[in-house]
Amino acid sequence: VQGDYKGTLKFMDNYVDSQVRRGETPKKQSLELILSSCVKIKDDACTTGALERLVKYYPTPEYWQNIMYSLFRQDTDDKVLLNTFRLAADVDALKRGEEYTEMAQLAIEQGSPGEAVSTLEKAFAKNVFTEQRDKDRAQRLTDSAKTRAAADRSSMAKNESVANGLPNGDLLVQLGAAYLGFSEPDKAEAVISRGITKGNLKHVDEAHLLLGIAELRLKKMDEARKAFGKVAADSKYARLAKLWSL
Repeated sequence: VQGDYKGTLKFMDNYVDSQVRRGETPKKQSLELILSSCVKIKDDACTTGALERLVKYYPTPEYWQNIMYSLFRQDTDDKVLLNTFRLAADVDALKRGEEYTEMAQLAIEQGSPGEAVSTLEKAFAKNVFTEQRDKDRAQRLTDSAKTRAAADRSSMAKNESVANGLPNGDLLVQLGAAYLGFSEPDKAEAVISRGITKGNLKHVDEAHLLLGIAELRLKKMDEARKAFGKVAADSKYARLAKLWSL
């Protein structure tokens, strides 16, 4: 039986590749058949590639959810996890209340309370909290995030001045992430770019990822792809960069 699925997979791969070479958009049913065959033969790499090809041509929240599920299962650090949540939120793949609250908590801890506020407000707008205790917890977290965001907002210019005088660009990149959280991608792009230029970064791949996100939100597609392309292939941010490019 596996041989049958492998044969189907090879045939459909060749068929889809020929369509792409001709400049045609592969049919959704063809890509779904490839995905189904990958799942049947229990080939994780094949499944991942098939899902990525589906979201490239048919970027529905359901396909993105499948991809994000595989990312969230990985054992990683909090910085990568927050960036994973950022992608999931952007492609509308967050569905449960606890996902929104976890993202908000991570954003607060990593110096982006404005992002926490917008994340939780989106959760309330979508009515994802079904239990009153979850609503109350989320509201307390929102109130705390708003207080922190107001304090951060008033000190951004001062912190930026301090960051400009430091020997490395880490604080500039962190401030850029905060500007993204305040829905100011233009300021984020400028500050993160200065941080990258200054150099000596602890998390250079994250900096390029954040720069790409800012440029994507500014509709600077070519610049965004270049930024995502600068994330090292062996980096823990590499797959996120590839997915953002899609």
